[in-house]
Amino acid sequence: MAIRSVPRTGPLDAASLAALLAAVLGPRSDGDDGQLVIGIEPGDDHVDLHVAPLPDDDRAGAAGLFGMRADASWCAAAAAFGGRARHMESLEVVGSAAAVVVVDRSAAVASVLHVDGEPVTGSTGDGPGPVVGLTVDALHRMLGLPSPGQAPSAPLMALAVWSQLLILHTIEFGSTSWAEAVGLHPGRPGGRRGACPVDASVETVVEATLRTEGDLDWARMHRRACAGHGPADLSRREVEWMDPTLYGRWVLGGLPDPELAADTLVAHDDERTAHCVLAVASAVLERVGPMNLG
Repeated sequence: MAIRSVPRTGPLDAASLAALLAAVLGPRSDGDDGQLVIGIEPGDDHVDLHVAPLPDDDRAGAAGLFGMRADASWCAAAAAFGGRARHMESLEVVGSAAAVVVVDRSAAVASVLHVDGEPVTGSTGDGPGPVVGLTVDALHRMLGLPSPGQAPSAPLMALAVWSQLLILHTIEFGSTSWAEAVGLHPGRPGGRRGACPVDASVETVVEATLRTEGDLDWARMHRRACAGHGPADLSRREVEWMDPTLYGRWVLGGLPDPELAADTLVAHDDERTAHCVLAVASAVLERVGPMNLG
């Protein structure tokens, strides 16, 4: 890990540090040496930046942060990225992007984003929104802080599990009727699993999904994973480094969403089932919020 000292010219809050890093690191692009992880250590009249490449990880870019712990002398941890910026709707490449995300010891989060060297702000409503996601969660855990926000709710997990079951059933059997989809739902809106399929209404399935609230205990599931019964894509050390909130987001992020399930159903000529699945998901998300992983 290289150490770079820079003059201390301002406060050490997350926003000031993000601006400092953006100025010191300069624009980053696809040609740079990948992503960086940075520890920020204050001195009397200077700031030491402990800079290292973020290890490559095929699971997710920020997964290279898993297991890292900040030195006690650091006042903040940060990650820097270079890449291409895409339009939110068209996904068209609009330029080269450079981003810095900082989390400080008070759990404040700040970021700086440049596209083609120009700062992107939210003042006009066109800039980035609140900084959330795996990188922010991982930087919190590096500092020994809890991941921000709440773990995924049971209805969101129910939708994801249902989506996975729908995809597997459709691929295995070549189709999934709406009655069969109802029978696969973890909230059992059609009654006991294994009973004859019931062609329940969308509203009935929505209510069954919402009734799963309280059935999911991420703290208990995290403890079980720490004991060695976690997903195959996480080491035991990584699970122990996570908290229940980050663990829940990671598990949910590894499952398909209702849109993917609907695409699979349509590809197998189950348009009615796809339409009903999307209607259920829309109604549930309207009540409990989006399937946000950060």
